[in-house]
Parts: sequence; structure tokens; C-alpha cells
Amino acid sequence: MNRKYSPEMRERASRMLAESRPDHPTMMRAIRHAAGLLGMSPETLRLWGGTAGNWFTILSAAYSAVVSIIMIHSISKM
Repeated sequence: MNRKYSPEMRERASRMLAESRPDHPTMMRAIRHAAGLLGMSPETLRLWGGTAGNWFTILSAAYSAVVSIIMIHSISKM
């Protein structure tokens, strides 16, 4: 197994990917963006995201749900 990147770098890359995901229309565009900023191959980040990708999807869905609930609550108070 290649240990070119430290666990801290993997964590940083995963966090950066999660933070940049909402700004991009697809996961692959977010991966390319974050990988470019970190100077690594998008394929490396994509493979790491394979395990974390499910969490990104879940968190994105949860975030969207919370925003929708807040908007509905704000509208109902008007």
C-alpha cells in the first residue's frame, strides 16, 4: 500500500472536499477542484472519497433538509 500521503493529509483533503462539494454541480468537479488546490491527483482523492463519498452524500442531503425546514418555518411565521 502506498503511504505517500499522511493520515493528516487525507483528513485535510476529505474535509476540503466536503466543504467545496456544495459549490460544484457534481462530486467529480469538487474532487478536481480540491485535488488541484492540494497538488494531488484527482483519482487519489476520488478513491479516498469512495469511503467518505457516502458520508458526503448523507451530509449534503441532511444540510439540504435542514435548510428546507428553516425556510418553511420562516415562511410560516409571515
